[in-house]
Amino acid sequence: SRLVGALYASLVEVEPWAGFLTELRNQLHADFGTLIVSRATRVAPSLMVSPTGDPQGVEDYCHHLYRIDPFTDLPDGKVVSNFDHLSEAAYKQSAFYRDYLQYEDTSHILGVDLRTSGGFLAQIRVTRRGHGQPYSAEERRRCERIVPHVRQAMDLYRRLQTARSEHAVYSGVVDQFALGTIILDQQNNILRCNAIGEAILAEADGIGRTGPRVVLDNAARDAEFRAFLRDARAMPETAATPVFRIERPSGRRD
Repeated sequence: SRLVGALYASLVEVEPWAGFLTELRNQLHADFGTLIVSRATRVAPSLMVSPTGDPQGVEDYCHHLYRIDPFTDLPDGKVVSNFDHLSEAAYKQSAFYRDYLQYEDTSHILGVDLRTSGGFLAQIRVTRRGHGQPYSAEERRRCERIVPHVRQAMDLYRRLQTARSEHAVYSGVVDQFALGTIILDQQNNILRCNAIGEAILAEADGIGRTGPRVVLDNAARDAEFRAFLRDARAMPETAATPVFRIERPSGRRD
């Protein structure tokens, strides 16, 4: 369908998702189509796209309004309206409506939450202004039909972003880092190393290089370092960044 085509085409646009959200908004006769991506509910969004939305409103939502949005924690993959989720009276008594939505003349919102294989929460919201009518059964079905495609597109988008990041690294961005930087592959072989990192390894002061591998002078610490790398890879992405300190025999800073 035209909507499915717009979805996949939007992944490689200058502003990813914008073309799809615009087409979705048009097909559902709405005023706004919005995508919000975060690690979890009540966590600041890492991405919010709303092609016809007010940029200041987007900024405010990402900064603090997400904390008081009552239209969250929807059943995974199920299309619901704001008044399905909460009664109209309860919704309009919420701080989010009182402090924000009523001034935007917002009425009916259709939404779906998707928890992706990459651990992200993707929220799609299609919004009508105050004069709009409730969404019809056919409009809901149209939105439901696109859900499996959006789930797949989110996974593709994540892979594209990862590939772009890796390309940036391999294109020399790492050379601009002010710290010694060494990037390892899954087998702990050196993929890339900037000039500062190369100089540190060349000094062989507690840490050095043997072929493609980083090695520590102290065998026990080297074994601990291998275990640290293994455990670090198994940690969830939301965990704090782990640190492994390496003492240098010369007494220079580790």
